[in-house]
Amino acid sequence: MALRRIGILEVQVGEPVRWPICDRNGTLLLRAGSIISNEHQLQLVLARGMFDDSHGDTQAARARVSEAPKPPSIFARIGVLTGEITDVHRELLGVLHEEKQNLPQRVQALADDLHKLVVEDVNATLAALYLDTHESNILVRHLHVGVLCDLLATPLGLKEDERRMLMCAALTYDLGLGNLQEQLNQQKEALTADQLEQIYRHPYHGARMLEHAGVGDQLWLDAVLQHHERVDGSGYPSQLVGDGISLGARIIGLIDIYSAMIRPRAYRDALHSRNALRDLFMERGKMVDARLAEMLVKEVGVFPPGTLVRLKNREVCVVRRRGANAATPELLCLVRSDGTPVSKPQPRDPRDPNFAIVEAVSSEQFRSLEAILPTVFDANKTWA
Repeated sequence: MALRRIGILEVQVGEPVRWPICDRNGTLLLRAGSIISNEHQLQLVLARGMFDDSHGDTQAARARVSEAPKPPSIFARIGVLTGEITDVHRELLGVLHEEKQNLPQRVQALADDLHKLVVEDVNATLAALYLDTHESNILVRHLHVGVLCDLLATPLGLKEDERRMLMCAALTYDLGLGNLQEQLNQQKEALTADQLEQIYRHPYHGARMLEHAGVGDQLWLDAVLQHHERVDGSGYPSQLVGDGISLGARIIGLIDIYSAMIRPRAYRDALHSRNALRDLFMERGKMVDARLAEMLVKEVGVFPPGTLVRLKNREVCVVRRRGANAATPELLCLVRSDGTPVSKPQPRDPRDPNFAIVEAVSSEQFRSLEAILPTVFDANKTWA
């Protein structure tokens, strides 16, 4: 029996495995065609799983081996980028004791890879990041901010190199917080004086660390240094006002607030995107740039891809794509009005009064849908 270890791009949650998978001793773990149902099972398979390259357990399994490998889903590729941004941050922070070579270029390559996902399927990319709210890796939020910066770059008329540097800033803007990011995410108690000082100084420290690593682009550095400045002068560390704050910093500052609001914290639940955007819209011209706030609402939509919504007829749907109108996205029904899951997702038009969206619902209420959601955004699937 010829065995080789599974690669991270060869298996993914919600997709059937193409080959029989066994452990290093040859004990069968999964037959070809079995579906990995959740992230925990995926990690176990990656840790223990080996492919039998010599033969399959059935004729069908052997046939699958000869098929061309299916390209990894957007969801799986976001997982790979999460690992890459984690490594880059650890190196920038000095956690990994390696020579810090080519780190600016590595961040730029990461930004380019993220941009490719947006170009390939912006809806699936938004959904993958919107649904990943477990905060098992807080750097996922940097990827989300990067994608939203990419979306705003086009209507703002940014040049290609400006868009790229803006995304690089989005991938590193909270670098100066270091390990405090995760601590703050889990903390319910009031901030200590030392924590407040670290928070106040982290834009400065982040910019200094990037300069030390070889970053020289001013758009990138200014965006990191000023991303907590607010247009009414209430921000920090320099209390800049209005256009005195760089455009890149105003963009990231706005999106950072939005991305934080829609993710849970130890001391509060997440806000639904619709409510977060409403609150930001109310702050336009005060804390955030009015024009940018309006652009964000238009580009993201009231119900971004990945949002679960309840309809007037009590069905639960997922937003698959943004619509021409921010309030009327493309929907797929996942749960019938009696609470039972559908065998095959069915399209729903929110312009039909019977299918009007009544409210957004938390994905926490529908954990059973976790395995199927990536397949809903598979570009190769059609639903009718």
